[in-house]
Amino acid sequence: MSGGRGGPTVTVGIPTFNRPEGLRETLKRITNQTYRNLEIIVSDNCSNDEAAVRQVIHEFSQDPRLRYVRQEKNLGSVLNFHFLVKQAKGDFFIWAADDDEVELTYVEKLVNCLSQRSHATIAMSGYDVNDTMANPPIRTELTRHLYGLKGATAFERLKKYILQPDHLGKSRLAWGMFPTGLIRKAFADCIAATKHGDNLIWGDIPMEFRMLAYGQLEVVDEILFHVNLLPSSDGKQGFSGAVGKLFKIIDRSVDAQRAVVRESDLTTQERKALMRLISWYKFKSKLQVFGYYGVIGRFPWLARWVKKIVFWFT
Repeated sequence: MSGGRGGPTVTVGIPTFNRPEGLRETLKRITNQTYRNLEIIVSDNCSNDEAAVRQVIHEFSQDPRLRYVRQEKNLGSVLNFHFLVKQAKGDFFIWAADDDEVELTYVEKLVNCLSQRSHATIAMSGYDVNDTMANPPIRTELTRHLYGLKGATAFERLKKYILQPDHLGKSRLAWGMFPTGLIRKAFADCIAATKHGDNLIWGDIPMEFRMLAYGQLEVVDEILFHVNLLPSSDGKQGFSGAVGKLFKIIDRSVDAQRAVVRESDLTTQERKALMRLISWYKFKSKLQVFGYYGVIGRFPWLARWVKKIVFWFT
């Protein structure tokens, strides 16, 4: 699909499940983007209320850029995201969540950034996080931490990614913009490197890590992306007492990162250094899980204050 006079075509992939109101709000923002040369694909992961989702799609059916697919069975979050990137025909690709918000210039600013920098594999805008699971909600602006992931070499970028604490939002790079061919390759390589078949979790798919191995991150220094942490947000449920479960997730995430390091264009010394850092990350992460969920998790009021203190100093 060629961008023609409108510039490069951008595919926006919208995965949705059981949130028709969120889907409606996301489609309002995407269809009204200042950048018009879009392919918009919605993949409904077999929502319980199919009629409600179809009603939302019908409201936007006059937009010829929109295509709707309903999965016959629930694929799981990972494979639904993968489906969208495999379907993409645009030059660039982004995922748009049905529980987050983007400003109307979001796509335009990222296209301009990525188009002008041939070395870049990810373009991301500044962003903030609104944790609505806290009462009152906690809002944190995390843009400056994106700059901490930039680097001239793959070794620098991967090292910085491993060392950056998870709560500073490094995983949010997944919501940036990518050259379509590269993000498709990254996703396929992640799946090929795991031994878990279709039983995939996000820890198996370190797309951001792979994309940083391929090339550089560019940042648009404007807050154009707003993350909403909701009680129903994927990945935010059922963690209260599952220390053992979280340990397994950490193990799988570490295995996936090691696979990226083994496959990346690095010297032997760089590879060894990154493997040591990943082992340290594994130890530190398990210690944090045990401390937070094994002890503080029993006292919700204390957990809330810990979260507040962490974000105050972020």
